[in-house]
Amino acid sequence: TQLEGHCMLLLVSSGAALASPATAVARIMFQAVVDRNKAKRDELSIQADHLEKSATAAADKFSSLIVDDLNEEVKQVYDTQKVLERESQLLKQELAAFSQQVTTWSGKTQELLETLKHVGDLEHYISVLNQESAALAKVLTAAAAADQAAAAAAASGSLGYELSVITTAAQAAAAAN
Repeated sequence: TQLEGHCMLLLVSSGAALASPATAVARIMFQAVVDRNKAKRDELSIQADHLEKSATAAADKFSSLIVDDLNEEVKQVYDTQKVLERESQLLKQELAAFSQQVTTWSGKTQELLETLKHVGDLEHYISVLNQESAALAKVLTAAAAADQAAAAAAASGSLGYELSVITTAAQAAAAAN
């Protein structure tokens, strides 16, 4: 509209009559310039609207991608946390089971040690009994020999021989102990 005003001002100031053919041509040329200007302005307005919509869509898409990316990272952290919590629970259960097993093993080891101690005590008792029965066997063998010698001496009437046999039997018994 400003351009139209300037063109009209030029036409009026040049002194051309409004009804002359030159004026009509100028007017047509002027109208063509105005129409081209308006078409260009409309085209630029459409392009600006299109660019604005494209920029808005791109900004929306960009912000959506950023939010999705952040949400994905948060989801991964959350999933990792859940996995760690599950593994922690499993470790606690395995540790409790292992602790129970160690307690069982400890009790069985104590029982085994007590049993071995009793076996050792029994072996010692058997060894002492063997020694005492061997000593008793020697004493009994010596006493039996002395009895036989005393019986033989009594049959022959020799008291001196009988005394030496009893002394020998007593020495054998003392040596056995």
